[in-house]
Amino acid sequence: MGPIPPRQLLAMQWKGPASLGAGILAAFDDAIADGVDIITLSLGGRRPTSFDVDSIAIGSFHAMSNGILVTQSAGNSGPNLQTVASVAPWVLTVAANTIDRKFISKLELNDRTVLTVCIILRAIMSFITGLPLLRLSDFILCFEYVLQPDVSAPGVDILAAYPPDVPPTKEGGDDRRVKFNVISGTSMSCPHVAGAAAYVKTFHPDWSPSAIKSALMTTGTLLLSSQ
Repeated sequence: MGPIPPRQLLAMQWKGPASLGAGILAAFDDAIADGVDIITLSLGGRRPTSFDVDSIAIGSFHAMSNGILVTQSAGNSGPNLQTVASVAPWVLTVAANTIDRKFISKLELNDRTVLTVCIILRAIMSFITGLPLLRLSDFILCFEYVLQPDVSAPGVDILAAYPPDVPPTKEGGDDRRVKFNVISGTSMSCPHVAGAAAYVKTFHPDWSPSAIKSALMTTGTLLLSSQ
């Protein structure tokens, strides 16, 4: 798994809207039964849901209770206020930021004029959001306001593996197939943080999910590729 070769990566694919929670909860149960250390979720709704009916919040709560850290995409509805979809305090919520990388290509026109083209996408950001009331058994927490997301990671113009049965664009008639694609969103940034969490776990296998989350939130610094 990236910088952590001894680690194994288990992929569980969920096909369907995040509102259909039975399959999501089943995936959580399978992951917990398999004894995983980290669960990363690049899915979620468009807005926060009450914790007692949110399948991701419930499943991640059980994972946390079993010593498993859960990272989840913050959502891509920013940068307006209160646009973070993942707000459960026991989940490590990840936003997306830009990187100091440019994809440059040359475009030749019919008159043989050559233009240098640089692809630039808008950064995705999220801000403070309100939390719904949590009711799990007798455990009741009410958070009026909490600063979300927890961390941010590279998520704009990320060169990533791409499914072979999906065209690289949403344009009609695009029948191309590629192994890699340049993608943007919190679904790209979330796995970065999961990898960092797994890296910390290798050095501190006895740390709780909260300890790993705190370490990443309080010690992360800006790092340029040139450094």
